[in-house]
Amino acid sequence: MDSQIHPKKNRLAFLAAHNRVDEHTEHEQRLRRHVQRMFSRPILCVGHPRTGTGYVAELCTKSGLDIGHETDGADGISSWMFAVDADENPWALDPIARTRRALHWRILIQTVRDPATAIPSIMRENEHAPASYSFRRDHIKSETGIDLDDFNTEAERAIASLCLWAQIIREQKPDFVFRIEHDSEALIDFLHDTGFDVHKEKLDLEPVNAEKLYKGVHYEKPKVADTDWGKIGPVPKKLLQEYCTLYGYTIPAGATK
Repeated sequence: MDSQIHPKKNRLAFLAAHNRVDEHTEHEQRLRRHVQRMFSRPILCVGHPRTGTGYVAELCTKSGLDIGHETDGADGISSWMFAVDADENPWALDPIARTRRALHWRILIQTVRDPATAIPSIMRENEHAPASYSFRRDHIKSETGIDLDDFNTEAERAIASLCLWAQIIREQKPDFVFRIEHDSEALIDFLHDTGFDVHKEKLDLEPVNAEKLYKGVHYEKPKVADTDWGKIGPVPKKLLQEYCTLYGYTIPAGATK
C-alpha cells in the first residue's frame, strides 16, 4: 500500500511495472516535495525579486558570515522564494533551497528597494521570467485574494507584486528591514548586536546581478517616465504610497495624489 505520510521510492517501480503512468508522475512529484529532514540555520533573508536578496547575501558573506543566495550557507540562506511556504521553489540549487518548510531559522531579514528603481527591474523580470511571475501571482492570490493579472498595465502589475509581496513578509514580523540603498552598516551593527561575529571592512559593494541575464540574454529595463506614475490606477497607487511611507522612500512624482 502507498504510504500517505512518507512516500516510498520503491513504489515507482511498482507503478511503472503496472503501466500506471499518471500515478507514477504524481508519486515522483510527491517524493520530490516530501520533507525528509529538517534543517536549522540562524538567518533567513527574504524579499521581492530584484530588491537585493543577492546583495544582502554577499554583504553578509563579506562581513564574515556564510549566507547562500538561493543555496545553503552555514549561517543561512537568502532567497526571495522563501517569503512563502511553497511546496517547491522554481529555482533551487540544493535540497535546503527547495522549500522553507524544511528550514528552521532565528533571524528574519527583509530586503526592500526604492520603487523608482525597482519597478522597471520587476517589469523586466515579469516579462522574461514567467516562472517567477507565476510563482508570485499564485502566492499573492492565495495570501491576499488579489490577482496580479487583474491589473491593466505592466507597471501596475509590478507595483502590486512589489507591495503585496512586502506585505506578506511584513506580516511575518521580520527582525530587520534592510533598505538596500541605505542600511548596510545598520545591518552589520544589528547582526553584531545579535551575537554574530561580523566586521565592516568590505561594505562598499557594487550592485549584485544588476544586469541579470534571462536564459543567457540581456534585456534593457523599460523606462518609467514621471508621467507614467500618474497614470496608475487607484489600487496600485494606494499600495505604492503605503509602501513608500512604511519604508521611508519618496513617493514617485505623479503618484502622490
